[in-house]
Amino acid sequence: MALLADLRKRLVRMNRGELAHLPPDGRGDPEPPPAQSAPLASPTTAVACPPWHGALPGQERSGSGGTYHFISRRLADVSPILSTVSGAYASLWHRQHPGPDGTAEQALHPELSRLLADHPSDICFIDIETTGLSSCPLFLIGCMWLDGEGLAAHQFFARTYAEEVAILEEAVAFLGRFGHLVSFNGKSFDVPFMNDRCAYHRLPLVPFNHHVDLLHHARRRYRNHLPNCKLQTLECYVCGRTRVNDVPGALIPEIYHRYVKDGNPQPIAPIIHHNLLDLVTMVELLGKIAKGA
Repeated sequence: MALLADLRKRLVRMNRGELAHLPPDGRGDPEPPPAQSAPLASPTTAVACPPWHGALPGQERSGSGGTYHFISRRLADVSPILSTVSGAYASLWHRQHPGPDGTAEQALHPELSRLLADHPSDICFIDIETTGLSSCPLFLIGCMWLDGEGLAAHQFFARTYAEEVAILEEAVAFLGRFGHLVSFNGKSFDVPFMNDRCAYHRLPLVPFNHHVDLLHHARRRYRNHLPNCKLQTLECYVCGRTRVNDVPGALIPEIYHRYVKDGNPQPIAPIIHHNLLDLVTMVELLGKIAKGA
């Protein structure tokens, strides 16, 4: 679309090298693996943002903090390509867990062993989209979890800066249902960012006793095989999946600021899809690491 094309051109002109002042979330585009190291998996699956026309999917909701936009979907309904992810993730709890005889499960990091010892319905994956670094509002909080029907996602979207209060309050209350949180660089970025914004608005903080940050486990497992451990690099070479026309993370704040001004939802659709795919990749990545892939 014209807006994204214009923003991409401006970004290239502004910075030909590494983008400055970006959140240290390691979620950039994939880079090719080193010449001496073959990809762990060939990227055979490409996932594109589905065409959206008119208003955003979902509905307006009201909470004690005000109104906001709420999107609730099952992964199987988003794309047939992604429909196998739920089964692969659920299979982690169908495996045999050997005793102390040196077999595969014993090699799991204690943090992952604790996570997988609990029921999958008590685990929630989280990813946020923001308008910048600290002290800037966030506008999208995505959550994904497994229930009896497969993987489901809730996305809490602020249509204006003022609706940040509502999505923080609603998302934090929703996260309180789970005993475990899984993120990608969430210990350094997502959760501290959410808690800073909650503190600013005098809201309760994210209520988690057990938080697994997959970035640390990915580095431990793949750092000698890949050029970096950005989420989309792992998505490409570990999960074997690529994105088509994905919106670059560096453009997301400006796209959102424009949306707040003109109310046109069309450029927001790829951001919501981007957030959903980040969650899907976290789910897949946990499975790959747990299975020693």
